Amino acid sequence: MLIETRDIEVFVRKYFKSDRPYFTFDGQMIAEGSSLYTQSSLSAIYCMIDGRETLVFTEHSLKIWRSKIKHFERVISEAQNQLQDQVTKNLAIVRTELLGVIQEKFPYPMQSQLQTWIKEQTQLSAQPQLRAELARYQAILKTVDLTPYSIVFPKDTLSIQFDIDLALCQLDFEVKDIHIQLSTHLQQSLYKTSQPSDSSSTVPSWITPATEHEEESSDWISMALASAKTFVPNEFDAAPNSTPSFHWTEENTLLDGEASHLMTINETKPHRPIQTMQDKITPEMEHVGVSLDWTSIALTPENRFALPDEFDTVPYSSPSFDWMEENTLLDEEASHLMTVNETEITDSLENHQHQLAIASVHQHVEARGGIHSKYMTEVPHPSLPKPAPHFSAYPMEHQELSFIPVHSILPSDSQHYSYSISSDYFAATLITLSKEIDTRQISTFICAGRTANALVPEPQQGRCVLICTEEEQEEIMPHLSAHLDILIISMLNSKYHGFYQELNSITARRLAAFLFASHLGLHEFIMLDDNIDKILLKKEALPISSWDNLFEHLKAHVHHKGSISVATKHNHKKAHGELGSKFFMINMRLIRELLKDEEQLFLLFPNAVQAKKWGEDYYFQLVLYYLLKERNIQGYSILPLEEISLVRSKNNRNFFASSGIKAEQFDKIDGLEPIPEELSDILSYTIIKLNQIIIDNYERYAAQDIFLQNVNILNQHAIANGQNSGTSTPFLRYSNGHDNFKANFYDLINEYDFKNSILRDYQINAIKAVPQFYQYPSRFTLATGSGKSLIQSTLAIMAYHASNESQKIFIITPQIELVRQFYHDLIQYNQLLHEENSFLQIPNSAIVTVSSHLQSIGVKLLRKNNFFKSQRSIVICCEDSFKKLLEEEPSMVKTAALILLDEYHEYSLTVKQLCAALPEDGPITIASSATPPKEDIIKNTLYSFSLHDALQGDFHAPVVALPLNVTYSLSNVEMLINCLPQMLKHQYHPGFEGEEESTLAETKGIIYLESIALCENAQRVLRSAGIAAYAIHSNNHQSSTEVKQFVESEAPGVLIAVRKLRFGFDCRDLAWEIIARRPSQKTAEQDMEQMLGRVIRLHKDKIGLVLTFKDIYDRYLAPLIKAQTKKPRLSGDFLAHEAEYHVNKDGTCKMVDPDVEELKKENPSRFFASSERKRKHAEYNKDDHDMTIIKVLNC
Repeated sequence: MLIETRDIEVFVRKYFKSDRPYFTFDGQMIAEGSSLYTQSSLSAIYCMIDGRETLVFTEHSLKIWRSKIKHFERVISEAQNQLQDQVTKNLAIVRTELLGVIQEKFPYPMQSQLQTWIKEQTQLSAQPQLRAELARYQAILKTVDLTPYSIVFPKDTLSIQFDIDLALCQLDFEVKDIHIQLSTHLQQSLYKTSQPSDSSSTVPSWITPATEHEEESSDWISMALASAKTFVPNEFDAAPNSTPSFHWTEENTLLDGEASHLMTINETKPHRPIQTMQDKITPEMEHVGVSLDWTSIALTPENRFALPDEFDTVPYSSPSFDWMEENTLLDEEASHLMTVNETEITDSLENHQHQLAIASVHQHVEARGGIHSKYMTEVPHPSLPKPAPHFSAYPMEHQELSFIPVHSILPSDSQHYSYSISSDYFAATLITLSKEIDTRQISTFICAGRTANALVPEPQQGRCVLICTEEEQEEIMPHLSAHLDILIISMLNSKYHGFYQELNSITARRLAAFLFASHLGLHEFIMLDDNIDKILLKKEALPISSWDNLFEHLKAHVHHKGSISVATKHNHKKAHGELGSKFFMINMRLIRELLKDEEQLFLLFPNAVQAKKWGEDYYFQLVLYYLLKERNIQGYSILPLEEISLVRSKNNRNFFASSGIKAEQFDKIDGLEPIPEELSDILSYTIIKLNQIIIDNYERYAAQDIFLQNVNILNQHAIANGQNSGTSTPFLRYSNGHDNFKANFYDLINEYDFKNSILRDYQINAIKAVPQFYQYPSRFTLATGSGKSLIQSTLAIMAYHASNESQKIFIITPQIELVRQFYHDLIQYNQLLHEENSFLQIPNSAIVTVSSHLQSIGVKLLRKNNFFKSQRSIVICCEDSFKKLLEEEPSMVKTAALILLDEYHEYSLTVKQLCAALPEDGPITIASSATPPKEDIIKNTLYSFSLHDALQGDFHAPVVALPLNVTYSLSNVEMLINCLPQMLKHQYHPGFEGEEESTLAETKGIIYLESIALCENAQRVLRSAGIAAYAIHSNNHQSSTEVKQFVESEAPGVLIAVRKLRFGFDCRDLAWEIIARRPSQKTAEQDMEQMLGRVIRLHKDKIGLVLTFKDIYDRYLAPLIKAQTKKPRLSGDFLAHEAEYHVNKDGTCKMVDPDVEELKKENPSRFFASSERKRKHAEYNKDDHDMTIIKVLNC
């Protein structure tokens, strides 16, 4: 940074009217009119102004120092709070503990005197002094002169942080000294009698130090145990009584032993020595070291006895452990032990000592790292299904910091400025839109191999720098912004590592970040991969609202470490010692203290010959690990996954893996010039350790491959889903002379007695239609809520009993969420069969799911596993997984016994591919839908139960549909959203039998809108009005959890969706819906029927209420329900309510009762139901006429 003394002279004369000040920089006098260059924008000039030495900062430092002043203010405030809370709390603990000793150990007459003395002694002499210091600091801050150009900052302000830290440290020590001193005197008083003492002593006259009475026992001691047993714990009751012959210098009475024991406890509890803690930790660390071996042993019947009892209920593990996706049980145990050790240290040490101790403990933890199989094998290894995580980011509330693609930044016409850097070892050019750039604002470097597709954060004050090559710059240049620059690498040439030819490698980009940050004098910086979609932050723990806030937060965390990283959002905690990736916060200040020669930064990364090898991120972390180990400082660590994590982009993943590069061992580095011996040793350790990690991972995957081929994945799936993996006795299938599945299947259906089953008549008829009318392929047309899942579940279980040993029964659903739902429904149905002791029951382990879900089996594992191929099972797939199976393992599909296609209208193209691939004598194939596609390849209908049938029957709820008085438009949708709180709180529901009349806000409902943005807006409006609302869409990672909780809860609430929740969503007490979007153009009728189906599921005597815009009602909804003949009894409040909802110019909504207020018909922005509704419903209830859907009059 350039500092012109002329500028300061002008400033000083203008604001201080002083003579020319003299200037010093780093203790040297500066001539008048000089220019200075410093790498730090916080550098200052000492000026003598009116006899006062003052620090003057130029305008470049203004923003930084303003922020620093706010920081000092926070420090002072926190210190004052600490005085009030922490110190007081510590003293209270001391008092409570000591008073407890008094009450337990001392005769009653002495207790009140001792209590008074304790309160007098537990006063901190440093407390008033610190209060005065804090007041002085506040006064100093008030003298700071913040002008538009510069900042004058009194010199002594710079010591505020240090002084406060020192004072607080002294307070803590004083608390501990008081505790030790008082504990000592109390223990001594247990065996010393009262004697006169010097009045100057801080100890009362009736408590005498032990040293004055070592020669003879007192009268109180002569009582010894005979008269004092009542004051000692019960465990001393069996001890023999003492005698007055006790002599202090030769023996202890039992009371002295008790005092010694108490003294040990008191001295240990408040401030356990670090070495003692380390001695305690070391044996446990040795145990951890064993468990950190790559754990092919995992948890088995043979080694379970070696683990603590709390692990007895944990299912057995296997060598299938995948570093990138899960931890074995022993790893969890290691993590638990480390957490316990850290907690004990945290509770017992000073802040500074705590940091050193934790760093020391971490040195005992061996560095470790997993390598994803995509860098190890030709085909990435599949993983076993895993239980839902016990710890999860959900349902805790998160905040997100989203990234944006570079190409989404609008091109700028602003002029570009370039700043070149050139040395013997590094050449690069910074391109920016800023003519004058404050380099201290640069906080983040992104390795931009994806060029314009790179994802970047959006700082508000700081700057991000994309690191690219000369060939890549043209694609990025048009998208520069006020906070986004690019750094073009021209040359990397190390005297140790050689000339780097591959400047587009990730190693070269990371090196450039370190070298450029060092050149700018940055103390910390963030280094990112370019495929991070967002950062998730636990809102309660990290109230961070911007990228700049996050930088400051990470800056505080990396202060005593070489680097920290943010982990990818997996479903397991990171084990201690695990190396990070993708997102790093680098402590450049600490690194440069050890690598003083800037060119030594090259040693953090592989040499030029090995620059394209996998593992450069592990490499530099291991170098820091060994570099800082001697200082007892952590070289790296990963932040807690529960508090912060990153989400990778789904569109830009596997960029490096697609290059085909696999992990290979690193060669020993022989520098072109001799590397300093201490650094050479560190590089040797690094390469040995990294090579061992690579070897371990290759061995692990080899063992894993064998294991995955033979493991019983049916049992593994059952365990992962919390099901008993044991078997029940399956039904012995019929042969009846038949030698094929179809004949046995038909015989079982025809001969099975459905009389005592839970199936309804029409469901039984649908099942019985299979042997009577089946032709390849066939379909069921079954209305929503008619029990399609139950019919298909019954067919699947029957097919299981009729199938051969290795045959499969497939159930296909369009979405992963529906796979999970179908699985739970089928398990529940099978459990009911088990409770009824039905011979249709099957083992729960025979029912599996296939999808990318954590608890499901993947297609790759399905194909690899020999056990699965030899077993019959019911396989529930999502469409994508089934399509892969059809392409990659067609024989498994073609030899299946039965294929059931649930909601097949959603994947008609895949159905066509299936029908084309299967022979006519292949698996029985039956599709099911409430709304079959118009151009359906499946022509044969086995059984039909339409919406018309449902609305006439006894197994579905009746419907009341009401149009709003306006037609659909985006502006009317926005008005409706503004009116939602008023409408839901005042509009009555038609009724539930046996329940009080309720408003819509007091029941459950769903709203369909046109876009995710509208869903989010409606959610905000409803939540601000105190109505529980959940926007269910693909961008909401909590959607599945929120829907599940919504269904299971009896509490009212509103779901808001676009296309989700139209099918496969079963919420029987859903009372109403608002259809505020147009139906799909190609399948409008089917789309409308699916949405309508959400409210017709039977629940008590529920009436389903539907509200929509007038044109949607007239064209789509009215034709669907016009033939309804049910005559529900509507609630009186529903009939009597005739409110209008007026939208004001400011967007607010007001409810107007036309019976009370005069209608303003000139205002078109209103929703209302006219008196026609009341009249017609009243006539209906009185005369028992057929149900007439009310059409509301237009404005």
